[in-house]
Amino acid sequence: MAGAVPGIDPVVQQWFAAVDTDRSGRINMQELQQALGHQPWARFGPETCRLMISQYLFCICAYLLQTSLLLLIELLL
Repeated sequence: MAGAVPGIDPVVQQWFAAVDTDRSGRINMQELQQALGHQPWARFGPETCRLMISQYLFCICAYLLQTSLLLLIELLL
């Protein structure tokens, strides 16, 4: 797969590429809503998709903050 990212499962990269229809390297609310809404019983509204994205970003930021703090503590010790 062109543009493969080392350490990321190729299947996950293929899923991401299939959802990232504008090829921006990011999944926006519309792309997420379209990807999740392929089944009639699985419709997700815009607010739900925005909430999913914000929760994901919060988790990523919390992880990066924790990792940065741990590295800083290691440097100080």
